[in-house]
Amino acid sequence: MVGTSKASSNKARGTLYEHRFIVQCLERGLAPFIPIESGSAQDLLVMNRDSTVFRVQVKGTSVPVQKGQGVVRYKISASTGQYVKQVIDCQKVDIVAAYIDPLDSWYIIPCDEVNVTSVWISPSSQTSRFEKYKDYWELFAN
Repeated sequence: MVGTSKASSNKARGTLYEHRFIVQCLERGLAPFIPIESGSAQDLLVMNRDSTVFRVQVKGTSVPVQKGQGVVRYKISASTGQYVKQVIDCQKVDIVAAYIDPLDSWYIIPCDEVNVTSVWISPSSQTSRFEKYKDYWELFAN
């Protein structure tokens, strides 16, 4: 089943999003690896055809947020820490892969662009800061 996850908890949805990301990588000829140690700064390591390895943090949401007259946007929690939320450390993560579940859409964002604890994605807006990263799988070619 693609889109609109019925997973029962945030942790279950996070695991589902990570596995969907793995499938997307494999379909694109990328080699995903899951770190053995849980609690790593990155959820996956992804190697491209040139053997370049990228450290990836996978995030996602299934809940749209209404803003104003019919504008729908999605909030991605781009933070780490259970109690004190901190911006993702780009010394440990190269790419944030953000999944919008109801739209079955991936946003492949360079970590340096994520300098806040919450990323707002507005798919219906061409002027949205993150819209240029929709399906930006080319980032893994570098």
